[in-house]
Amino acid sequence: MTSFSLEASCLWYAFSSIFMKQIAVMKKISFILILLTNSFCFAQTEVATTPQIVFKLALGETASSNGVTFHFKEVLEDSRCPENAQCVWAGQARVQVHLAGPTIEETEIDVIVGKKDKDVICEADGYVFRAVQLTPYPIAPEGNKNGYVLLILKEKV
Repeated sequence: MTSFSLEASCLWYAFSSIFMKQIAVMKKISFILILLTNSFCFAQTEVATTPQIVFKLALGETASSNGVTFHFKEVLEDSRCPENAQCVWAGQARVQVHLAGPTIEETEIDVIVGKKDKDVICEADGYVFRAVQLTPYPIAPEGNKNGYVLLILKEKV
């Protein structure tokens, strides 16, 4: 019996030392995996931007948004410097938009497209509507007199 118990204890020692070595290796692997996982986890540094909502309005067309009806009535001025030309100043595009709606007094407003503080068409329902672009851009020397499309930006106030 003593020889059996001696053999059993030797076997137990051999298995336990192998088992302990495997546990040590597994701990090292787990530590490395945790370290790698944590190195890829980082805080978001960029602030998410609110998507911009724009809609196109062709000359003479009407569209509605937030209870306001917009009618692109006419282009009052398009003195923007044409492509392929050299100009002293950039010029400007001025348009007239007819507004109507339950929360807005029916009116016609003149705005300068893309000019800060002069491009606001109206404010309604927590949004501001701006005239941000007029296409097509003039081409020298003939210019454009038709086919205008106004791009209106809707921003949260």
